[in-house]
Amino acid sequence: MKIIVISDVHGRSLWKKQVNQDFDHCIFLGDYFDSFDISGTTQYENFNEILRFKRMNSDRVTLLAGNHDISYLDSFCQCSGYQNGMAYLFKTILEPLIEDNELLSCKVIDNYLFSHAGITKTWFNNYGLKKFMDKFETDLETAVNSLFKKDVTAFCFQNPPANVSISGISHYGNDIWQSPMWIRPPSLCFDKIPDYIQVVGHTQVQKPTLESGVWFCDCQENTEEILILNL
Repeated sequence: MKIIVISDVHGRSLWKKQVNQDFDHCIFLGDYFDSFDISGTTQYENFNEILRFKRMNSDRVTLLAGNHDISYLDSFCQCSGYQNGMAYLFKTILEPLIEDNELLSCKVIDNYLFSHAGITKTWFNNYGLKKFMDKFETDLETAVNSLFKKDVTAFCFQNPPANVSISGISHYGNDIWQSPMWIRPPSLCFDKIPDYIQVVGHTQVQKPTLESGVWFCDCQENTEEILILNL
């Protein structure tokens, strides 16, 4: 199976060239909005083209959400580049996609786990997802996506546990309790859930890079190269 992975589009149209190849599955890792040099209208039109591409290839294309996308679903999640003038329009298109399971928080294929920023043991346990899996006899992908559909705030920037002071947190997201939309590489590599090779975006790299069992793929600003997995 040939999987191509496209991360952190931020309104760019480079993805059209990158998908112009044979593939079995294409996964977008989120962050479709919030560019500093592309108009909000162009970003909106570009996302609609991605959505049409997904619907034309519904079984072969997965759209995942990123922190810049869910920022339009919860007013406390705003990110850099947030566009007040486009907020209502972005929210209007995103909400039904989540409700209809067209926009997910994660995807699992074989032992590869795809999400915007990565899933740690701490976050997974804090939200009782193992108990959910056991109770409903379901898998990790279903458990995480069910939580996403029910409570998007679980994927926003996370406050520290009660035993950690505000002064002890990383405002950059480099804490093991951070959500799959916000966790940064050092904390993810230290506390990643076992048994999966994770594939993430969110933190810029020069090219797709494998480190400590995690593929980092946010390189749209630096190269036309994308991650291609042959499973």
